[in-house]
Amino acid sequence: MRNKQGFTIMELLAVMAVIGLLSAISFPALQNIRLKSSRNSDISSMKEIWAGLIMYKEDHGYFPESLAGHATVDSTNNNELKVTKTLYPKYVKSIQAFKPSQLKETFLTSASNMLPNFFPHKNNNTEQAFHSSDGFAPLLNLTTTSNPNQRRTISTLPQNKNSPNVKHTYKFSGYDAIKVPYKPRFLANNQEANELRYTLYWSTKAIKYGGSPTDNPRQLGYYNPPSNTIVTWNSSYRKWKNNIPDTDSKDLVLYLNGHIEIVSSLDMFQYSWSYIPRE
Repeated sequence: MRNKQGFTIMELLAVMAVIGLLSAISFPALQNIRLKSSRNSDISSMKEIWAGLIMYKEDHGYFPESLAGHATVDSTNNNELKVTKTLYPKYVKSIQAFKPSQLKETFLTSASNMLPNFFPHKNNNTEQAFHSSDGFAPLLNLTTTSNPNQRRTISTLPQNKNSPNVKHTYKFSGYDAIKVPYKPRFLANNQEANELRYTLYWSTKAIKYGGSPTDNPRQLGYYNPPSNTIVTWNSSYRKWKNNIPDTDSKDLVLYLNGHIEIVSSLDMFQYSWSYIPRE
C-alpha cells in the first residue's frame, strides 16, 4: 500500500508567503490602474462639459448659472431638475457626465453651498467675497445689461438655510459643488458642508460691489475672461487628514481654454479660483 504524502507545514507557509508577496505587489498596481481609468473617464466628461459650456456661451453671450442645473424644493421637499440656464440636456446630453466617477451621491438629492477656502497669492490682492466660515454662498441674480466697466450687472441675496431664495445644486454634480469633511460653525448639526466648484463670480468687488475694472478678471461672469480662468475642478480624489487634503492628493482642474491640469489638492484647497496655472 502506498503512503500518501501531503505538504509539510514549512511548505504551506512558504506557499502562503509567496501568495502574500504577490498580492502585496499586484494590489497597488491594480489600484493605480483603477485610479488612472477613473481619471481618464472624468477627463473625458470634463472635456464634454467644456465643449457644452463654449456652445452655450456662443448661443447666449454669457455662461450658465450652473452646470447640471439647480434643484427646486417644493412644499413636500421633492426635488425637480431645473434645466433652464444650464448645460443639460441641450449642450451636454448625458446627465452622468456631471458626476465624477469617485463620487457616491444619490441622483436627486440637493444641498446649499458655501464658497471654498481662499488664501490670496502674495502677488494677488484679490479678496474672495465670502469665506467658508461666513455662511452660504451668495445667490446671484444676473441681468444682460452691461455697466460702463464692461461688467455684467449683478445683484446679490443672502443665501442661507432660512432664506426662501436659496439655490440648491444637486449632490451628484461634483462639478457644481461637492461635500467636504470639515464643518463651519454656522451649520446645524444635521447639515452637511458643501463647497461650490462652479460660480460666475467669487471676488468681493464682483459680488458685493457689482464689479470693477481693477478686479481679478478670471471670473466667468465678467466679459471676456482670460483663457486661464478656472471653470471648475474635480476634488473627489482627495484624501483628507485633519480636515486638510493629504499632500499626495490631486485635483483635476478645468480651464476656460479646455486644458485640464492635474493640480495638488492642497493648492486648490488654499487658492480655489485664484490658483495660478503652471506655464
